[in-house]
Amino acid sequence: MRRLELTEKALRKATVSLTEAANTDYLTGILNRRAFHLEIEKASQAPVEGMFVLLLDIDHFKAINDQYGHDVGDLVLVEVVNRITVNLRPQDLLARWGGEEFLILLKHSDLEAALNVAERIRCAFAEQAICVDELTIPLSISQGIANVDSISELTAAIRLADMRLYQAKQSGRDRVVWE
Repeated sequence: MRRLELTEKALRKATVSLTEAANTDYLTGILNRRAFHLEIEKASQAPVEGMFVLLLDIDHFKAINDQYGHDVGDLVLVEVVNRITVNLRPQDLLARWGGEEFLILLKHSDLEAALNVAERIRCAFAEQAICVDELTIPLSISQGIANVDSISELTAAIRLADMRLYQAKQSGRDRVVWE
Protein backbone atom coordinates (compact mmCIF):
# COMPACT_ATOMS: atom_id res chain seq x y z
CA MET A 1 0.00 0.00 0.00
CA ARG A 2 2.81 2.41 0.87
CA ARG A 3 4.39 1.93 -2.55
CA LEU A 4 1.10 2.80 -4.27
CA GLU A 5 0.76 5.96 -2.16
CA LEU A 6 4.30 7.04 -3.07
CA THR A 7 3.61 6.40 -6.76
CA GLU A 8 0.38 8.41 -6.63
CA LYS A 9 2.17 11.26 -4.86
CA ALA A 10 4.92 11.25 -7.49
CA LEU A 11 2.32 11.28 -10.27
CA ARG A 12 0.47 14.24 -8.70
CA LYS A 13 3.74 16.14 -8.36
CA ALA A 14 4.67 15.38 -11.98
CA THR A 15 1.23 16.49 -13.16
CA VAL A 16 1.59 19.81 -11.34
CA SER A 17 5.05 20.31 -12.84
CA LEU A 18 3.86 19.51 -16.35
CA THR A 19 0.84 21.79 -16.03
CA GLU A 20 3.05 24.62 -14.83
CA ALA A 21 5.50 24.05 -17.68
CA ALA A 22 2.68 24.05 -20.21
CA ASN A 23 1.21 27.31 -18.89
CA THR A 24 4.23 29.46 -18.22
CA ASP A 25 6.77 31.13 -20.40
CA TYR A 26 9.98 29.28 -19.60
CA LEU A 27 12.13 32.41 -19.67
CA THR A 28 10.08 35.01 -17.80
CA GLY A 29 7.87 32.84 -15.60
CA ILE A 30 4.68 34.66 -16.61
CA LEU A 31 1.66 33.23 -18.39
CA ASN A 32 2.18 32.09 -21.95
CA ARG A 33 -0.38 32.70 -24.67
CA ARG A 34 -2.06 29.33 -24.08
CA ALA A 35 -2.45 29.93 -20.35
CA PHE A 36 -3.77 33.43 -20.98
CA HIS A 37 -6.61 31.95 -23.04
CA LEU A 38 -7.29 29.35 -20.33
CA GLU A 39 -7.54 32.13 -17.73
CA ILE A 40 -9.94 34.01 -20.01
CA GLU A 41 -12.13 30.92 -20.33
CA LYS A 42 -12.34 30.78 -16.53
CA ALA A 43 -13.10 34.50 -16.36
CA SER A 44 -15.93 34.16 -18.85
CA GLN A 45 -17.84 32.17 -16.21
CA ALA A 46 -18.11 35.31 -14.05
CA PRO A 47 -18.42 38.53 -16.07
CA VAL A 48 -15.96 41.27 -15.21
CA GLU A 49 -16.83 44.91 -15.70
CA GLY A 50 -14.32 47.43 -16.92
CA MET A 51 -11.59 45.61 -18.82
CA PHE A 52 -8.79 46.91 -21.00
CA VAL A 53 -6.04 45.19 -22.94
CA LEU A 54 -2.59 46.66 -23.32
CA LEU A 55 -0.38 45.20 -25.99
CA LEU A 56 3.21 46.32 -25.64
CA ASP A 57 6.34 45.74 -27.60
CA ILE A 58 9.99 46.51 -26.86
CA ASP A 59 11.22 49.05 -29.39
CA HIS A 60 14.18 47.90 -31.51
CA PHE A 61 14.59 44.66 -29.57
CA LYS A 62 16.22 42.93 -32.54
CA ALA A 63 19.07 45.45 -32.31
CA ILE A 64 19.67 44.41 -28.69
CA ASN A 65 19.94 40.75 -29.70
CA ASP A 66 22.14 41.64 -32.68
CA GLN A 67 24.47 43.92 -30.72
CA TYR A 68 24.75 42.09 -27.40
CA GLY A 69 23.63 38.55 -28.16
CA HIS A 70 20.56 36.51 -27.30
CA ASP A 71 21.73 35.73 -23.77
CA VAL A 72 21.68 39.44 -22.95
CA GLY A 73 18.39 39.79 -24.82
CA ASP A 74 16.92 37.09 -22.58
CA LEU A 75 18.06 38.94 -19.46
CA VAL A 76 16.50 42.13 -20.85
CA LEU A 77 13.18 40.29 -21.31
CA VAL A 78 13.28 39.13 -17.68
CA GLU A 79 13.91 42.70 -16.48
CA VAL A 80 11.10 43.99 -18.71
CA VAL A 81 8.69 41.58 -17.03
CA ASN A 82 9.93 42.68 -13.59
CA ARG A 83 9.29 46.34 -14.42
CA ILE A 84 5.87 45.63 -15.88
CA THR A 85 4.82 43.44 -12.96
CA VAL A 86 5.46 46.07 -10.29
CA ASN A 87 2.94 48.30 -12.06
CA LEU A 88 0.14 45.72 -12.06
CA ARG A 89 -2.41 44.61 -9.50
CA PRO A 90 -2.89 40.98 -8.45
CA GLN A 91 -6.09 40.64 -10.54
CA ASP A 92 -4.41 41.81 -13.76
CA LEU A 93 -3.12 39.21 -16.20
CA LEU A 94 0.27 39.48 -17.88
CA ALA A 95 1.30 37.14 -20.67
CA ARG A 96 4.17 36.86 -23.08
CA TRP A 97 2.34 37.22 -26.36
CA GLY A 98 5.24 36.86 -28.78
CA GLY A 99 9.00 37.25 -28.80
CA GLU A 100 9.17 40.73 -27.28
CA GLU A 101 5.44 41.40 -27.12
CA PHE A 102 3.45 41.28 -23.90
CA LEU A 103 -0.28 41.39 -23.33
CA ILE A 104 -1.89 42.76 -20.20
CA LEU A 105 -5.54 42.39 -19.27
CA LEU A 106 -6.60 44.99 -16.74
CA LYS A 107 -9.72 43.86 -14.91
CA HIS A 108 -12.06 46.15 -12.99
CA SER A 109 -10.56 49.22 -14.58
CA ASP A 110 -11.56 52.37 -16.40
CA LEU A 111 -9.90 54.29 -19.20
CA GLU A 112 -8.10 56.74 -16.91
CA ALA A 113 -6.65 53.93 -14.80
CA ALA A 114 -5.62 51.94 -17.90
CA LEU A 115 -3.86 54.96 -19.37
CA ASN A 116 -2.13 55.61 -16.05
CA VAL A 117 -0.87 52.02 -15.88
CA ALA A 118 0.35 52.19 -19.48
CA GLU A 119 2.15 55.48 -18.88
CA ARG A 120 3.77 54.21 -15.65
CA ILE A 121 5.03 51.17 -17.53
CA ARG A 122 6.32 53.33 -20.40
CA CYS A 123 8.13 55.64 -17.97
CA ALA A 124 9.68 52.68 -16.15
CA PHE A 125 11.78 52.17 -19.29
CA ALA A 126 12.11 55.68 -20.68
CA GLU A 127 13.46 57.04 -17.39
CA GLN A 128 15.91 54.27 -16.50
CA ALA A 129 18.09 52.12 -18.72
CA ILE A 130 18.36 48.42 -18.09
CA CYS A 131 21.62 47.19 -16.57
CA VAL A 132 22.66 43.69 -17.57
CA ASP A 133 26.10 42.11 -17.16
CA GLU A 134 27.80 45.49 -16.67
CA LEU A 135 26.02 46.83 -19.75
CA THR A 136 23.66 49.79 -19.65
CA ILE A 137 21.00 49.38 -22.31
CA PRO A 138 18.55 52.20 -22.99
CA LEU A 139 15.12 50.83 -23.79
CA SER A 140 11.71 52.11 -24.75
CA ILE A 141 8.39 50.42 -25.32
CA SER A 142 5.35 51.17 -27.42
CA GLN A 143 1.81 50.26 -26.43
CA GLY A 144 -1.65 50.00 -27.88
CA ILE A 145 -4.73 49.97 -25.63
CA ALA A 146 -8.28 48.80 -26.30
CA ASN A 147 -11.42 48.50 -24.23
CA VAL A 148 -12.85 45.00 -23.78
CA ASP A 149 -16.63 45.14 -23.68
CA SER A 150 -16.97 41.44 -22.94
CA ILE A 151 -14.81 38.34 -22.84
CA SER A 152 -16.45 37.17 -26.07
CA GLU A 153 -15.06 40.30 -27.76
CA LEU A 154 -11.54 39.90 -26.38
CA THR A 155 -10.07 38.74 -29.70
CA ALA A 156 -11.38 41.85 -31.43
CA ALA A 157 -10.02 44.05 -28.63
CA ILE A 158 -6.59 42.43 -28.95
CA ARG A 159 -6.63 43.08 -32.70
CA LEU A 160 -7.53 46.72 -32.06
CA ALA A 161 -4.77 47.05 -29.44
CA ASP A 162 -2.36 45.53 -31.99
CA MET A 163 -3.39 48.12 -34.60
CA ARG A 164 -2.84 50.86 -32.03
CA LEU A 165 0.54 49.39 -31.12
CA TYR A 166 1.46 49.58 -34.80
CA GLN A 167 0.34 53.24 -34.80
CA ALA A 168 2.59 53.91 -31.79
CA LYS A 169 5.52 52.38 -33.68
CA GLN A 170 4.73 54.36 -36.84
CA SER A 171 4.44 57.65 -34.97
CA GLY A 172 7.83 57.50 -33.33
CA ARG A 173 7.78 54.71 -30.71
CA ASP A 174 8.06 55.15 -26.93
CA ARG A 175 4.39 56.04 -26.64
CA VAL A 176 0.93 54.82 -25.74
CA VAL A 177 -1.84 54.94 -28.35
CA TRP A 178 -5.45 54.74 -27.29
CA GLU A 179 -7.26 56.37 -30.22
